[in-house]
Amino acid sequence: MIWLYRLLLPVGLLIGLPYYLRRMLRRGGYGEDFGHRLGLWPRLPDKPENVRRIWIQAVSIGELLALGPLLHRLEQNEKIEVVLTTTTSTGYRVARDRYAGLALAIGPFPLDLLPCSRRAWNRIRPDLAVLVDSELWPEHLCQARNRGIPVIIVNARISDRSFRRLRKTTCFRNLLVPPELHVLASSAQDAQKWREVGVSSDRLGTSGNLKFDYQADLILDDEDKEGLRMEFGFSTPANKPRPLVLFGSSTWPGEEETLIQLMEDSEAEAPPVRLVLAPRHAERGDELANLLRSRSLPWRRRSTGEGEGGEEVRVYLADTTGELSRLVQTADIAFIGKTLPPNKGGQNPVEAASCGIPVVFGPNTQNFSEMSCSLAEIGAGLRVSGEEALRRALDGLIRDDAKRAAMGEAARQWKNDLEGASEKTYAKLLQLLGDQPES
Repeated sequence: MIWLYRLLLPVGLLIGLPYYLRRMLRRGGYGEDFGHRLGLWPRLPDKPENVRRIWIQAVSIGELLALGPLLHRLEQNEKIEVVLTTTTSTGYRVARDRYAGLALAIGPFPLDLLPCSRRAWNRIRPDLAVLVDSELWPEHLCQARNRGIPVIIVNARISDRSFRRLRKTTCFRNLLVPPELHVLASSAQDAQKWREVGVSSDRLGTSGNLKFDYQADLILDDEDKEGLRMEFGFSTPANKPRPLVLFGSSTWPGEEETLIQLMEDSEAEAPPVRLVLAPRHAERGDELANLLRSRSLPWRRRSTGEGEGGEEVRVYLADTTGELSRLVQTADIAFIGKTLPPNKGGQNPVEAASCGIPVVFGPNTQNFSEMSCSLAEIGAGLRVSGEEALRRALDGLIRDDAKRAAMGEAARQWKNDLEGASEKTYAKLLQLLGDQPES
């Protein structure tokens, strides 16, 4: 079956080439170290005696940030060295900026084509391969199997859509979920899904979510938060209450219009509200700037400093990469993107909830269903059915200080109760390397 995949993938890449080229040009940065994507990695130094090498692949920024505590833990072990790869150009920049001192080498992940993958494996020569979140690369897995190298997916989850597809594609399932694959799931619900798609119980465990252990580089105190709000242009008039900040976290098309309309409708009402829009893809900055130009609200754009409508900003467009965990700390309420129809799947609510910020999300949270359900159940989050219900929920929270405070405290406790995934993951990696017996 692997040979069928090897024949079909190049055809699929050729068909999708125009789309992917446009996407790469929009995001930029994909030409940097492009040879790595073809497997042309520089030859790494020989491993010192008794030192094992772990190859960790994390697709983008969110997964890379979640890896921070684990990478620091691995760096403390003199018998382990790490090679870190990532797929997106933005992820590559973040990996180099944050983890250059923690990894032997950092570079883009090779294309999952036989020549590219095999060449990269020959040059990296790992003793353990780690995938983060939900990545399944048949050629990468095959190269590991051919070399007798264990592979584990950590912080593993499966979206509802991927779960349905894996259950249906029985003929290809062994390519994507081979019998030798180890899985450390991020939740009990995800572990059950992995079990149902073929992962054996003796190779399946649960660690909790790595993102609960991640802390922003800078935890802002009240003075720092107010300074950042002033930087946004959210000034507080003398003898008036501070405007509340509504934060659109990782928003997708259509959701920004809904939030902007809410701001326009509430312009004359109290208490005053300011909006931060942090789109999931920063390259949509020009598109959203044009949208704001067509509306009546004063706004400012983070990436360029441009804006319209005067100094008293009501909408701040945070179209930058790698700053979400810092900027979201200014919020009083957060809306989680990709959750309002027609968008499906949902973005991760953990950045906002971990900061003790009440979160609101639409009906489509399939990618983080257990997390979203638990937030709603403990009173830290609100699920709404659509745009009109979102408007009512946000309006209610804006006017109810006590409810916001209670939701924020529930979110902080939720995060504290779920910490510890990094240490469990570290122990599992040692076990697979043979440094720790099974418990």
